[in-house]
Amino acid sequence: MNKIGNCDERRYRIVPQMKLYDNIPMVLMPYVTAISKPNFISNIVNTDQYGYRLSTGENGTVSSETWWNLQNKGVVLGGSFVFGVGSSSDKTTLTSYLNKYSKKNFLNLGIRAGNSTQEFIASLPYLEESSFVILCSGANNLMISLLDGNYKELYAHLSVMDAVKKLSDYSYAQLVHSIKNPFSNIGKYQLPYFILKSIKDEIKRRLLSKFGTQNNTKEVLTRENIEKSVEASLSYQRRDLSFLKKIRGARPLFFVVQPFADSIYKKMTHEENELFEILDSMQGSVWEFYKKYFIECWPNYISRLSSICQQLNIPFLDLNMVPYSGWSYVDRVHMTDLGYKQVAERILHLLN
Repeated sequence: MNKIGNCDERRYRIVPQMKLYDNIPMVLMPYVTAISKPNFISNIVNTDQYGYRLSTGENGTVSSETWWNLQNKGVVLGGSFVFGVGSSSDKTTLTSYLNKYSKKNFLNLGIRAGNSTQEFIASLPYLEESSFVILCSGANNLMISLLDGNYKELYAHLSVMDAVKKLSDYSYAQLVHSIKNPFSNIGKYQLPYFILKSIKDEIKRRLLSKFGTQNNTKEVLTRENIEKSVEASLSYQRRDLSFLKKIRGARPLFFVVQPFADSIYKKMTHEENELFEILDSMQGSVWEFYKKYFIECWPNYISRLSSICQQLNIPFLDLNMVPYSGWSYVDRVHMTDLGYKQVAERILHLLN
């Protein structure tokens, strides 16, 4: 077994639930673009008909179908942190813990790798009937912008931008036809060539991914580009928060910055240290390169997010300042059941 295979095996022994999270499909969905597969069923993660994760509440399951008939309801917006990557079940996500301890009925609208614009769009159908809106986010805009290296997008950077750009070369009719008839344009004598070419292309892609990324990364992440990426990320966040605030008016809206393990003051447990070591080994030098700049940008980025919220009169909470105890992280941006429980308890102080 190769190095990555061995690392995966070690990681899954420590956090077996991550094997499922690593393999939940992302699919195209109207308006929000990419979301977890709808009606996904497992003993760890379950999603509703729109791809949003189910939560537990005082009156049972909270989904985009049941939520409308509940009292004292709200929504939690964000990325994979809100989705609950790392939790052992739907009952131990941040949203479910908020429901348990507050006796409210929050709907989990977390979109894995979602940006601030996707988060805002996801909220639109629910804002009018929401007594509370919690936006627990912050990292994705910055991380996606740094990884993409393109600060000139009209909208916030999409984590699936490469796939969207490739799909945009084809009409809807062509895409549907290709899915229904994948080999319709290939003659039977061309089929072996087509399969062989596909294999070669995949090998080439993997080799470039493994060996060709570092030089490109160094060219993209110049000091000037980093600063422009930070400015663009904050600009998108300010715009989307402004829209949310205008819609909410005087009704409760809270902004919570998700935690990043390398930026907090916590004594790491044996499990956390081992998991971080495994992940660094799997992600290699390219990740180390990006991690360095993310850590460098993050404190000032949080400070500027706080200023934006202050200007918009939005209550602000930085989860990087919470004194976490025990085994709280499954990786640097996602938490264990205990971690999400501690986060929920801290957020409740903001709500009360």
